[in-house]
Amino acid sequence: MVSNEVHFWEPKNLTKAPFTKLYQEGMSQFSLSPGRSASVAVFFGERQGAPAIVRIYSITNFSVPLASKSFFKADRVQMIWNQLGTNVLVWATTDHDKTGKSYYGETNLYYLAVAGNFDCRVPIDGLIHDVAWAPASKDFVVIHGQMPNPKTTLFDHRANAAHEFGRDARNTIKWNPQGRILVLAGFGNLAGTMDFWDRKSLKKITSVSARDTTACEWSPDGRHILTATLSPRLRVDNGYKIWHYTGTLIHTEEMNELYQVNWRPDAPETYPIRSTLSPAPKPTANTTAAAANPAPARVGAYRPPQARGTPAPSLFANSNANAIDSTATTATSPSSETNPSKMALKNKKKRENALKKNKETNEDGSPVIAPAPPAAVASGSGNNSPARSNTPRPNNTNNSNSNSNNKKGQNGAQQQLYQQSASTGGPSNSQMTETEKKIRNVTKKLKQIHELKEKQAAGETLELTQLQKISAEVVLLKELEALKV
Repeated sequence: MVSNEVHFWEPKNLTKAPFTKLYQEGMSQFSLSPGRSASVAVFFGERQGAPAIVRIYSITNFSVPLASKSFFKADRVQMIWNQLGTNVLVWATTDHDKTGKSYYGETNLYYLAVAGNFDCRVPIDGLIHDVAWAPASKDFVVIHGQMPNPKTTLFDHRANAAHEFGRDARNTIKWNPQGRILVLAGFGNLAGTMDFWDRKSLKKITSVSARDTTACEWSPDGRHILTATLSPRLRVDNGYKIWHYTGTLIHTEEMNELYQVNWRPDAPETYPIRSTLSPAPKPTANTTAAAANPAPARVGAYRPPQARGTPAPSLFANSNANAIDSTATTATSPSSETNPSKMALKNKKKRENALKKNKETNEDGSPVIAPAPPAAVASGSGNNSPARSNTPRPNNTNNSNSNSNNKKGQNGAQQQLYQQSASTGGPSNSQMTETEKKIRNVTKKLKQIHELKEKQAAGETLELTQLQKISAEVVLLKELEALKV
């Protein structure tokens, strides 16, 4: 498309001038249909209060459109044709939602028949996550609604809801080439679950987990589906897996770097689907060996690249040490409690003496002066009291020993500080200095990062915004050190 014109070439004469041109003032997008009788759909955005328009033309006659549909709330569109080229779905999107219900704007779906005898707005709720025509071109599936529980609906050739697949965290639709098996999956920021459905019976066959999938494609035979983790989208755990539609993992292959993987093309008509679904074949030796020797589970919290190879931040090191120490002192068997050995008694006495000394003096030998308890911070969802935090909020006092004690996070002072703040409260926001407020906010962010790292270490998948928050840990630690000086 060049300057409001769409140029058309004959496949046999690509080096020659275009054999025809479509000129439409204000045209911003176009889409060519498949099928024997090719048509072209063009989109005109909203201008000066006029609605957006989609028109369909035959490439042999541009004088009169075959079909037309006008609508508002459309900054851009995606035009999705069925395989026969007889109907098109127009997925309209706006950059902003004027109602304020969604951060991602508004979406609408419109149905147009090339014959010009039918058009409508498809009745859906909320945002659209994916749309896909069935290979037979008679019906289509839409995933729509708010995450994490969008709705998946099957519509017939007149945009009437024919079946509901329920609500679940899904954002991807994959029909097998024969149109018998349907996969509803949740990729990207979702957990990677794939549901296999039988279109004939409208019953779920099985569900499998394919985490970190960045590419998914059905085989031409319609019985196997390939999932892959590719670079540069993800640079770890690259490889591909081949699944049977019964949920059996047939083959797996791991690679250091994998950029693309595809099936060898073949005609789907060569592999007709029988009325009774075929059983799964035996897994390959590679898959059997991988199942017998699974990879070790990931351990440890995520660390951003700039923090790798450096010691753990002191802000959390002391709290971790306290947790280990308390576990060591309490995790004793009943027999050892009733009849402790001499060595156990000796070690226990050493720990008690060290804890007592730690409470009474700082590292330089000076007596500890407990700072004022921190204030209870009010948030949008309720009061965030210090008793819920694992790290006390430091206060900016004139006593140098108190500042040193807060900076190093001594375990004895922490427990005392929590008890005081929980019982007596602290200064209000109006009584706090700007520096104290900044310290409180930075400490709160570091606590949130610590909780996210614990979730990631437990195997939970984090969103991109959460990973970005974790990567800012080093900067926040430096800011906290500067505020305490």
